[in-house]
Amino acid sequence: MAYTSADTVPTIVGAQVTGGHEGLPELILQVRYENGVVSDVTMENQMGVRLMAACGVEELDGLIGQPWTRVMEILPRQEG
Repeated sequence: MAYTSADTVPTIVGAQVTGGHEGLPELILQVRYENGVVSDVTMENQMGVRLMAACGVEELDGLIGQPWTRVMEILPRQEG
């Protein structure tokens, strides 16, 4: 996916699973921000599973192209 100046929402451009703490898998997302910078975001296994379900995908490749707002939607809300 090529970056264009019209991109105004951070977007997932890559996803992979890696070994995490205590032997549980973690999801590493590569996120491209509005300025074109790509950085890694690591999610615990449970959050990765929730993200895939929220996006309606069964494979990691299905996360590519999803907006960052999908991640924000699954984060626990703090009452306060």
